[in-house]
Amino acid sequence: MKKYMATLMAGGLLFAQAASHAVVTPIATFSETSSAFSTMYTGVDPSLSLTSTLTGAAIPVTFTYQSFVKGVILGAPSLNTPISGLLTYNSSAFTLGEVSAGQNPADSLTYTISSVGNAGIGIADGKILLKTTAVTDGGVPAGTLSAFDNQTSATMSGSDVLPPSPNVVTFSSDVIDVTSLFQESYGLSFVTQNPITYSTQSLAFGRYLDTFNATVTGNFGAIFEAVRDPGVTTLMASMLIGGSVLGLRRRRR
Repeated sequence: MKKYMATLMAGGLLFAQAASHAVVTPIATFSETSSAFSTMYTGVDPSLSLTSTLTGAAIPVTFTYQSFVKGVILGAPSLNTPISGLLTYNSSAFTLGEVSAGQNPADSLTYTISSVGNAGIGIADGKILLKTTAVTDGGVPAGTLSAFDNQTSATMSGSDVLPPSPNVVTFSSDVIDVTSLFQESYGLSFVTQNPITYSTQSLAFGRYLDTFNATVTGNFGAIFEAVRDPGVTTLMASMLIGGSVLGLRRRRR
């Protein structure tokens, strides 16, 4: 009997694994369509209780959806169809300087990509294609800006490390349903107008990143909520029950 109970338990684990799955999926990408270096990182001395910021408004971008999550709220175009958008940094805060070589943590970052000129594909102007809200939680920063001396490129990224806590990154949208997402992540890549430099903080306990202007591209990713497949569920249940009954019959003989 113990042998069959063990078989039953093992089958139950297999059943649970087959009935649900979670896959890291790219959600969307965007790229700036101008070369105006419209993104500005304003670096200030944090030892003077000043806050560095990432700013820019109505920056023209080309946006594409790579996955629709649960479904479409509005009449969105097919996947990988270019959509005209405007990128705006709504808020940001960097209250620390460089914590290690080239690494600058963010306390918060919110940015929005909204639709413009897409009436022909059913998306009105001003509708939010995707909004990212990132906040420091559980000691995990909202993101880390990686920028090194004398380079003309930089990156910034943030993600939920151990879902559902900490909850660092959250997506919202007027066009697709994002309620079934968890472990959201974002990535930004910058090409700077001039080489990156650092200054020494006035209290001499580190460095802080100097102001720079850049063009930007970005991507978004997440894991979908586990989806149960009724066909797989029924098949596995039938196999599990049938196998257990057959085993018990043989045992009784």
